[in-house]
Amino acid sequence: MGYETIIYEKKNGVGKITLNRPEKLNAMNFQMVDDLVGVLDDISNDDEVRAVIITGAGRAFCSGAELAELGAREDPFESLSFMRSFAHRPILALRSLEKPVVAAVNGYALGIGCGIALACDIRIASEDAVFGERFVRIGILPGDGDMYLLPLLIGLGRASELLFTGDDLSGKEAERIGLANRCVPTDKLIEEAEALAQRLAQGATRAIAAIKSALNRRIIPELKQELDYTNLQQSLLYQTEDHNEALKAIKEKRKPVFKGR
Repeated sequence: MGYETIIYEKKNGVGKITLNRPEKLNAMNFQMVDDLVGVLDDISNDDEVRAVIITGAGRAFCSGAELAELGAREDPFESLSFMRSFAHRPILALRSLEKPVVAAVNGYALGIGCGIALACDIRIASEDAVFGERFVRIGILPGDGDMYLLPLLIGLGRASELLFTGDDLSGKEAERIGLANRCVPTDKLIEEAEALAQRLAQGATRAIAAIKSALNRRIIPELKQELDYTNLQQSLLYQTEDHNEALKAIKEKRKPVFKGR
C-alpha cells in the first residue's frame, strides 16, 4: 500500500516508518495523520512485523502540526472535532499497537512531534534531537497526550517545569532526565534503533505484546480521559486574548505580550 507523507519499509521482522515531509521539517498535516494511522493498522495485522521503528526524514523527527491545516478555531465545537480527528488518532494508535515501537528521534520533536515520540515505547535520541513542549508560548496547552505521558516518564516536577516554561530539551538532557532511553551520536542513530528493534523482533514477541497490553490497562483509559479533558481546555484557550496575541506576534515576528486574559 502506498503512502503520500511517509516511507514504510519492512525487513527482517522490523517495520520502519519514516515521516517524509523534510521540506516542512515533517510538520504533521491531515494526510500524515491518515498515513500514520493507516500504516500502524496495517502493521497490527501483519504477523511478519514483530517490532517497529519510527523516525523522520531530513533534520527533523516532526516539528509539530502544520499551522495552515489547523482550521478555524473561533467555534469551540470545531476545535473539539479537530483535536479528536487530528491529535488523538495517532497517539492512541501508537499506544494500542501490541508490538514494540522504538522512536529514533533525529532532530526537532516539537508539539505533536514530541507527543508521537512520547507515545512510543522506547525513545533513542540523536545528539541533534530537540524535544519541545512549546504550547504555552502561544497561550495553549498540549492536547496530544503529553499532559499525561510526560509526568509518567520524568515525574511531576520536571514535567511541570517544561510545560510551564515551554523550554526545549537537547537529546543529552532528555537522556539525563529519563525522557529518552539513551542519546547517541547522530550518525549512529538508525544503527542503534535498528539493532534494538531487531533484538525485540527476535525475542518472545507474544510475551512483549502481553507486557505492553498489561501496561496499557492503566495507561490507555487514563490517556483517553486526559485527551478528552485537554480537548475541552484547548477549545477554551483558543478563545483567549493571550492566544490571539501569540498568533498575531508570530505573524509580526515579535515577542508576544501576555496579559493573562
